[in-house]
Amino acid sequence: MFTFDRPNLFTMRPIHSKIKLVFLFIVLFLSTPLAAQTPEDATVTLSPATGNWVKGMFYVLLPDTNNLEAVSIQMGSAQSDSNLVNYTFNFDVNTALPNGFSWNRQGLKLYLNVGIFPLTDLRFGKVKLRRSGLGWGNEYAFISN
Repeated sequence: MFTFDRPNLFTMRPIHSKIKLVFLFIVLFLSTPLAAQTPEDATVTLSPATGNWVKGMFYVLLPDTNNLEAVSIQMGSAQSDSNLVNYTFNFDVNTALPNGFSWNRQGLKLYLNVGIFPLTDLRFGKVKLRRSGLGWGNEYAFISN
């Protein structure tokens, strides 16, 4: 007579659970760089220049520096404008910048001088990060007055 050995379902479940757990960790690990493309924080401070002109300095807090290629800074006097500042900094490059622009990094904190522009009551700012192989991330937007 033939007998069939049936697999014990109780011993197979731990293997299936382990495989599911491994896949979960892989998905979480692979999605982490995509989620880390938005700056953690961004603001702009102004210092007097002459007349109705001011010097602007962006502060940007990065989530990390993994594969970071560039930081795009935009600021406008209206929500959809970039009439005050529109510049893309290459990551950690502080040479060959326009007059009045500078790059300074302390760990994950960026201090970017963005030149002189007219004083406005409201300033709408945007900061985006570009990572190698992943392109541009989501923008961090803010309003300053």
